[in-house]
Amino acid sequence: MEKKQMYTAVTAVVVVVIVIAAVAWYMTGDKGGDDTGEGDTYYFYLDGFNDEINGWHSANGKTITEAFDAAMVADEIEYDLSTSGALTIADFPGTNEISYGIYAYGSTDVVNTWPGLFCYGPALGDITSNIVYITYSEWSMDAAGNITYTKNPANCEGLFTTGPFAADDYKPLVYDDTYQFYLDGMGDLNGWYTGTGNTASEALISVLQENGVECSISSTGAIQIADFVSDNTHGFGIFEFMSSNTVGAWSSLFFYGPAIDDVVSNIIYITYSEWSYDEVLGMTYSVDPSTCEDLLKTGPFATA
Repeated sequence: MEKKQMYTAVTAVVVVVIVIAAVAWYMTGDKGGDDTGEGDTYYFYLDGFNDEINGWHSANGKTITEAFDAAMVADEIEYDLSTSGALTIADFPGTNEISYGIYAYGSTDVVNTWPGLFCYGPALGDITSNIVYITYSEWSMDAAGNITYTKNPANCEGLFTTGPFAADDYKPLVYDDTYQFYLDGMGDLNGWYTGTGNTASEALISVLQENGVECSISSTGAIQIADFVSDNTHGFGIFEFMSSNTVGAWSSLFFYGPAIDDVVSNIIYITYSEWSYDEVLGMTYSVDPSTCEDLLKTGPFATA
């Protein structure tokens, strides 16, 4: 398949409550999953409310919002989800001090888990995963616009030992087998590649080989592309786009964390750059989605 660069940009919009216009999932048209019968099972963990509300709520649905509604109705929880995506549960109003934060679980693996696999950002209706954590707690924003909540996946006791993380029959959403990859930090290889495969790694290897580029991925998920070698200073970083909405996208919706075959998205950014590790920030790369000028102007983010 040919390497492709595409069209024009859209403007990113960031507000305290994420507001994103509805748009079809760029390839499948249905955000993945099973649209027949009862649909897929979605799991919602509510935290910071009261003993009747806190904990896991699950239901089937053809879409995540349909499943959320079914779960709330079944557990007799009154709520409102506005057309702009703002969530309010009865008797728990959002204020300037306390509000709702929505986190999506960014991996298909529910065995090797840690809080960093929950990504903050997408509106409920745009999440590409079927595991969601919703907090109602005090929040703050730093100078860079990053929002944090006092109650979050990192301090939620029991989150990873219950619900889908303890289920023997958990099934992640299943997406179309077409993937779009953006390579960055690799000189002439930089740009979009579209490939197909049963897994993301199979699709990446296939499309790069079709373009005359050697690529291998180990059983542990380590990537090797052409002559770019991972060492103590440089390496590959994988970021997945965690929203099914590509209009009004911004770089923070690209989430670093899972191995390539555990991602819950079919838009994937791969960097090769200098890296560092911080106990608070985790892994950081000198070249990442926030430094890539063309990323949100081309490929699946381009407008016709």
